[in-house]
Amino acid sequence: MYKIIKLTSDEVIVGLPDGGIEKYPISSINYQNPKINDCIEIFKDNEEVIITKKSSTLGESVINEFNNLGGNNAYGKEVNKLVYVLLAFFVGSFGIHKFYAGKTFLGVIYLLFCWTGIPSIISLIEAIIALFKPADAYGRITV
Repeated sequence: MYKIIKLTSDEVIVGLPDGGIEKYPISSINYQNPKINDCIEIFKDNEEVIITKKSSTLGESVINEFNNLGGNNAYGKEVNKLVYVLLAFFVGSFGIHKFYAGKTFLGVIYLLFCWTGIPSIISLIEAIIALFKPADAYGRITV
């Protein structure tokens, strides 16, 4: 999956699936309002490069919207990986890990439905997912 990692006035820097980067002229973007973290597709021939926004499936769109509810921005918030995993595992059924991540709305939803046991299952899954996310040099992950 290709992702825009930096935009300047004259070029776009793209993150490659193998961890590398490539630079292209800003004029090669073929959609409106490009943003950092956009998932994109790159089409090249010998003379031209065209960058289009990757269309997501309905399921991906719903999951992304659900995950961003109550968050600080569309890209998530950086949190300490160890703290987030421990909160999600031990007190995730009450949504404490969501409050920690700045997703207050979801934290309240978890709190309201904690008696059903559903938030417990979801938070256990979130703890496992966060555990396998690679952390940066400071031990942070984006949630």
